[in-house]
Amino acid sequence: MDLLLKYITLEDPNVRFVVVAIVLLGAVSGMVGSFNFLRKKTLVGETVAHSMLPGVLIAFLLSGVKSPVIMILGAALSGWMSIWLVDYITQKSKIKGDSALAIVLSSFFGLGIVLLTMIQSRFSGNQSGLDHYIFGNAAAMTPEDSTTFAVVCLVVFVLVMSSYLSIKATIFNSDYAQSIGISRKKIDILISILTILTISVGIKAVGIVMMSALLIIPPTAARFWTDRLVPMLIISGCFGALGGWLGSFISYYETNMPTGPLTI
Repeated sequence: MDLLLKYITLEDPNVRFVVVAIVLLGAVSGMVGSFNFLRKKTLVGETVAHSMLPGVLIAFLLSGVKSPVIMILGAALSGWMSIWLVDYITQKSKIKGDSALAIVLSSFFGLGIVLLTMIQSRFSGNQSGLDHYIFGNAAAMTPEDSTTFAVVCLVVFVLVMSSYLSIKATIFNSDYAQSIGISRKKIDILISILTILTISVGIKAVGIVMMSALLIIPPTAARFWTDRLVPMLIISGCFGALGGWLGSFISYYETNMPTGPLTI
């Protein structure tokens, strides 16, 4: 009971950093994942997440530091390149979308594993913790990580709220949206940006391997509860936040239990 009270009150700074970050990540992931779910592009998140590993490692090689901002920037650029490659392959060849996703995912992730192996063999203690981006390690979150989480999540929320009507029109009736002057291409780019930002901040806590589940499971569950967009976004965000809160608590209560997998 004392542990539960201590956890709820967030009096421990280390617990506070982890819980706030995971709850924010779960809420935003559930909300952004709903857009990809309704567009029937849930596996885009899987591809982007796996494709971010080489970006994180190249950012470390170029900078020599593990700053959250630099890591997120590297991950975002790598994720954006993966989306561009998928679109390029499907438009310029006879390869279909699912095959293009698989090709890009496996190629980028394979490159990331090769880079990680090289870094671990050639660098000393400065590279420790880079492998956390594969499976996640929320317990290693720092105040700087939590602040970065909060800022990025706020940016994602503001972008969603400011473009909500345009996103809704494009998702449900793209022809009507274009007829009233809404650019489908711009909305697709916006949703891609939201997805990339969400995944890039989440891979440190949940990990590349399981980050896509945080974008898929909450909206899939929320869809059983409603057929309207606003309630779906709210329910999905609540499911994600609740999963993060419970996963963090179990990890806090039981020693040596991973927060990311428990959240999923």
